[in-house]
Amino acid sequence: LWGLVNFASGPGEVTRAVVDAGVTPFIVELAGAHPVPTVAENAAWALGNIAGDSTQLRDLVLGLGAVDAVNGAITRHASDPSSGALRIGLIRNCAWTLGNLMRGKPPPAREYVEPAIVLASSLLQNVSDDEVAIDALWCFAYASE
Repeated sequence: LWGLVNFASGPGEVTRAVVDAGVTPFIVELAGAHPVPTVAENAAWALGNIAGDSTQLRDLVLGLGAVDAVNGAITRHASDPSSGALRIGLIRNCAWTLGNLMRGKPPPAREYVEPAIVLASSLLQNVSDDEVAIDALWCFAYASE
């Protein structure tokens, strides 16, 4: 999965090759439902990389349920059950991915914007971290363009 994260962050033709290989639905599933936090985090990060490549790929991952998957990653893994500590790296990556899911023109469909804004708002209200706040605010800014 780490390799896919890196490939998806590369040049557009490499990102497109990842998508054309048919693994994007699997990445969405891993982000939203995998029981291992690092797997869910890396999958959410890969979705952000794919979405950041173009509005076409952004819309593809949105249509596959990327916002719900990011929400699932946060809901399942935001805190360590044994210590209660926040997994701030996971939350930061998910907030960054939310911004990429809203970025670009034309803007995404309203059906995707509304749940992303709700999730970004929840992050702003519940996580005291400057990087999370910045990326949540970017989500709002991109969604309002």
